[in-house]
Parts: sequence; structure tokens; C-alpha cells
Amino acid sequence: MDQVANQVWRSVHGAPPPLIQGDDERDLWKEVIDGHGLPFGDRFVADEWRQVILGNGITGLAGYQAASRAGRGKPLTAPQRARVWAAVEAFEARLRERGVLTHALVCAEATRLLEQGAVGQPQPQLCLGQQLLMFGVPARSSTRMRTTARAARRRRAPPSRRSGGHVSG
Repeated sequence: MDQVANQVWRSVHGAPPPLIQGDDERDLWKEVIDGHGLPFGDRFVADEWRQVILGNGITGLAGYQAASRAGRGKPLTAPQRARVWAAVEAFEARLRERGVLTHALVCAEATRLLEQGAVGQPQPQLCLGQQLLMFGVPARSSTRMRTTARAARRRRAPPSRRSGGHVSG
């Protein structure tokens, strides 16, 4: 699991529940999509959830209806978005019923916590935005990533000054 997101999650919530991934996550998406009669594949809806909904911190249908989907390829009408939203809510409800999370949810929660200032600065080797991108929070949320990175930097102690290989104080 992404060490930064895991560190941030644990600092507020303790150990995360088990993660669902790979075929298990795809199967759950397929089950939900079939149950909602969506004309889209599991990959399309899962990517929509990760890139548009989680990536922009969207928490309600109104936010999803208003969100930009630039670069997603397939335009969605308002009624189609409402159906996708219902499927996303069902997917998240099934995760809660099973007591599991996805990597994308852990990363999205870590981003939210950092933006709200609920945790101190993690100690990443890569910048936070790069790490979250690697583990499910998409590039299309670059504004949110910049906000998250700024929030994290504000809580970080200033770096030591180096002079001639020696730390000066």
C-alpha cells in the first residue's frame, strides 16, 4: 500500500480495513454495473469513479453533475451521470457492507485529511502528489493535488540549510 496514504490514514483512523483489489474489485464493479443496467463497462465506471469523483473530492450528485470530465473521451448526459452516481453509491455501500476499502479510497481520504489540516506532514520520498497519482488518485485532479501539496508543505518544518557540506544553524 502507498506508504504516505497509509501513514496519513493511520494517523487519524488507525489501521485501515482490508483492501479489495484486482479481480475482486473488478467483479464487484461488474456486479454493481449489471445490477444497475448500465451500458458502460466496469473499467469505464471504475475509472470515472477514481478520476472524476474521487479525484475531485466529489461527495454528491450535484457536484458530479457539475464536474468537468475533460479528457475522459465519452461525454455523459445528466441522466447518464445520475445512473453512474447511483452505481458508485452502490459500489461504496457494498464495500462498507464487506468491511473493505480500495487503494483509491485510502488515497482519497489521505488527500482530504491533508487538505483539511487534520494531520501533520508525512515524510514521503516522492512528493505527495506523485505518490497519490501512483496509487489511484488521477492526474486530472491536479488543482486538488497542488492544494494538497501546499497544505502538506505548510505543515513541514523548514529544511536545514547546507553550506559546504555542513549543516549550519
